Amino acid sequence: MDYFDTDVLINAFVLQNINRHEESIAFIEQSIFKDSFLVSWITIQEVGFVLGKLRQDYSYTTLKIKQLITSTPVSHSRQEFDRAIHLASIIGYSNFNDCLHLAIAERYCKNLYTYNRSDFSKLIDHTILKIKILE
Repeated sequence: MDYFDTDVLINAFVLQNINRHEESIAFIEQSIFKDSFLVSWITIQEVGFVLGKLRQDYSYTTLKIKQLITSTPVSHSRQEFDRAIHLASIIGYSNFNDCLHLAIAERYCKNLYTYNRSDFSKLIDHTILKIKILE
């Protein structure tokens, strides 16, 4: 399975950088085609928040959230939360959501896709998950 960090979805949904936009769409479509696309409920919550911050139309934001819900998002348990606490104690709590994303991805996936080099590069040495930092 392929876990997608929020920033990849935002780049697919909102054209801010043409290269990232096209690349995000391609990775997401490829993953959907392979039936390996995965997001979590926290990802969907962040997508709604960020699309709101980017002043996207309410109907567009609602559509994107509902589309993500149909992909059968996963939840996190106490086990993933504890793992996130452990990771945050190593790299810092200002990155807690990224630590939680990683913990969730570790449970369900082999790959995690993100544009967030600054945070996820700190996590690479603390997981066996393949973190694919996109440019």
